[in-house]
Amino acid sequence: MHGVDNKRASRIPESSPIYDIEHTYLFNIENITQLFAKAGFTDVEAFAVPSTYSARHWIKMLPAPHSIREKTMQLAQKIGFADIPVKLYAGNMAVIARKATSVHESTVTADTRFSSRVQENPGYVSGHA
Repeated sequence: MHGVDNKRASRIPESSPIYDIEHTYLFNIENITQLFAKAGFTDVEAFAVPSTYSARHWIKMLPAPHSIREKTMQLAQKIGFADIPVKLYAGNMAVIARKATSVHESTVTADTRFSSRVQENPGYVSGHA
């Protein structure tokens, strides 16, 4: 799923090749954690997931005019960068959780996990772990 708080995704115009109307941007690390807790899950861990693609792919997806993408691609090919894998946090998230045995257990465990993760990594809330 894609994070609603992702700064890069929010700046991408609809005309960009990376824009996909089928992607939903309804959740962030905090609200997806709360949703799972309210649904009765414990040990809820929501986290950013990196995407690894070739530089060629990322260049094709740049939210820039075609002429700029084309020149960037030519340069990347010329210097041997086009086929190198590049890992980016592009707004994808994942959730791992366990079904709780009680509603109280669900709320306490998820809130504790979320709070501790934020303290460990303040950037975590924005989806950029």
